[in-house]
Amino acid sequence: MAYTTTPTTGWGQWTADKHYFYEFSVGLDLLRTAGWDGNPFNIHWTMNCANDTIWVDPPTPNDVPAPSTLALLPLGLIGLAALRRRPLR
Repeated sequence: MAYTTTPTTGWGQWTADKHYFYEFSVGLDLLRTAGWDGNPFNIHWTMNCANDTIWVDPPTPNDVPAPSTLALLPLGLIGLAALRRRPLR
């Protein structure tokens, strides 16, 4: 967990207002065990100003490399094999 104890400005709709930040992480397995289906959701709590909201959005899977990128690996290996077969002078 991380948090700020000094105010920060320049965030949200009212950029002159003072903001404090809390950052923490919860394992996705814990959420799945509690019945989370993977869809985004809001966490809302009321302390003093009644506008504390967290938007939880699941991480997106990593991009799959393009087929042309995957084709470069065998071409590189063929090139290395060709260099090895050439006699040294």
